[in-house]
Amino acid sequence: MPNADPPDELVTTAQAAALLGKSRARVHQLVQRGELTPVPHAGGTGYRFRRAEVIAVGNVPRRHGNPPRPLDQVSERQRYRRRKQEQEPQ
Repeated sequence: MPNADPPDELVTTAQAAALLGKSRARVHQLVQRGELTPVPHAGGTGYRFRRAEVIAVGNVPRRHGNPPRPLDQVSERQRYRRRKQEQEPQ
């Protein structure tokens, strides 16, 4: 099935991994999670991706673990500790 994108706009899995600074296995994980969409191409096997989409996925900020809480949502215990620290003589 021919593709309307020019060949230089499509990248292989290895090229996508290099653009993202990740492994090819990580690129496959991104495909399985739906964050990266492969493009049907005429020949061969393997995935091809649009270069712009790969770059856009690479620009999404990612944090490991839970995101930090906004300051107005700290727990009562944390507020208590802060008050105690402020009251202690230095």
